[in-house]
Amino acid sequence: MDVYGIVVGIKIPDRQYFVWCKESKSDFLLQMDQRKPIELGTWVNMRFNGSEFQNPNFKVNNYVVVTPIYKTEVDGNTVRLQLEHYLNSNLKELDHWFFGKIYNNRNKEFPSDVYYLTIKKIRNASGDIWVMENVEATEPKQPEIPGIIGIVSWSGKNNNKHFVWCKERKADHDVVIFSDNSNIKVGTWLKLDLSLDQLSQEYLPCPNFTVIPYTIHPTFPSENDKLCLKLELDVLEGSRNISHPFVGEIINKFASFDKSGRYTITIMRNKIGSQVGWFLKEKKLKQPNDLIALLTGCEISQNHQNIRHQEPIQHTINPQPVARQRTSFKDELEPCQDSPPQTAPRYSRLQHQTSILGTQSDTSLTRNARPQRSVSRPRNEVSSSRNAPRHRNGVNIAIEK
Repeated sequence: MDVYGIVVGIKIPDRQYFVWCKESKSDFLLQMDQRKPIELGTWVNMRFNGSEFQNPNFKVNNYVVVTPIYKTEVDGNTVRLQLEHYLNSNLKELDHWFFGKIYNNRNKEFPSDVYYLTIKKIRNASGDIWVMENVEATEPKQPEIPGIIGIVSWSGKNNNKHFVWCKERKADHDVVIFSDNSNIKVGTWLKLDLSLDQLSQEYLPCPNFTVIPYTIHPTFPSENDKLCLKLELDVLEGSRNISHPFVGEIINKFASFDKSGRYTITIMRNKIGSQVGWFLKEKKLKQPNDLIALLTGCEISQNHQNIRHQEPIQHTINPQPVARQRTSFKDELEPCQDSPPQTAPRYSRLQHQTSILGTQSDTSLTRNARPQRSVSRPRNEVSSSRNAPRHRNGVNIAIEK
C-alpha cells in the first residue's frame, strides 16, 4: 500500500510517532529513522502491504517525508490544518476527499459560500474525528492580468531598483521592481503579473515579472540614458499631438505635421516641466501615399490593379444605311431572332441569285423583313419602284415583299 499521512502525536521515549491516515480507523505508530527526521505536523508517504496494515501492533518503518498538501500549523500538541472549500448553508458535516468526514460540532452558522476552514483532530466517544474549529469567509480575489507588457525606463543608483513603464498605469506612475540581474537595464522589456486593483496604487512594487528576451519595437537609451522607442504611424496634415496604439498619447513640442503620410518617429520617456510621458524626439516622413491608401481602405492600389488587368474595351460599330455601304450579302444578311440559327441553305440561294444577276443591289435583302430605304432617294421614287417590276438582261424579277 502507498498511503499519505500526518504526524499528529509523539511517543517520546522510543522516538515513535502517531500517524493519522484516512485508510486507518485509528492512529498507528511510525518508528523514526534518524536519516529522515520527523516532528508533529510532518507529512509522510508510507509503504507497506495489506497484512502488515491489519496487525494492530504494526509499526511503519518504510516512509518518505513529503511536502504538505494543505497548510499545517502546530500549537503545542495540537495540529491544525487550513483548507479552502465551498460550504452549503449551515452545513453539519463535510465529506472531504482527503480527510473524510469533517464535522461542524459547534453548529456554526454561515450562508452558502466559499470559506477558509481551520480543522483539528479531537477524540470523542466514538473515536478520533476531524472538526471545524474556525470558518472564515474568503476575501474576493482580484483577477490577475497575465502578461502586462512593461519597459524599464530608469534604474536607481544602487542598480537593483528599477522603474518600469506600462500603458495600464498613469503617465507619471511607474511600476517598481527589485532585481540583481545585471541584464536588466533601461530598455529591457518585461512581462508583469499584476491585478486590476493594484494598477491604481501610487507606489506599486511588482515581485513577479519575467524578462522578455526580444523587443516588440526598436528600443534604445538616449544620450542621457532616457528610454527611447522608434515607431511607425500614419499622421494627418496639421496634427500636433499624436497617439500610438502601444504607448498612447505622444506629446509634440515641435511644429504640427505639414504633410499627411506614414512617419517614422522616435519618442522619449521624459519629464518636461509638469508634464510626464512620451515626447516626440524626431520625425521623418516615410511615404506620403501610404496614408492615402490607408484612409481609403487600399482602394487606390486595388483599383490600379483592376485597371491593369481589365480586358480592352470592344467597340460596337453601329450599322449604317445600305446605300452608303459596299458590303457583301454575307455581312448584310443577319438571322432573325425568331428563326433557328441553321440558315445556311437559304443564305446560299440568295447569294447565288445575286451572282447570276451581276448587279449591285440598292436595298438590303432580309428574310421576312422589309427592305431599308436609301437615304439618297426621294420617298415617291422608292414607292413607285417597289410596285414596278425591274427588267435586267431580259430577266423579270419581283422584289419580295
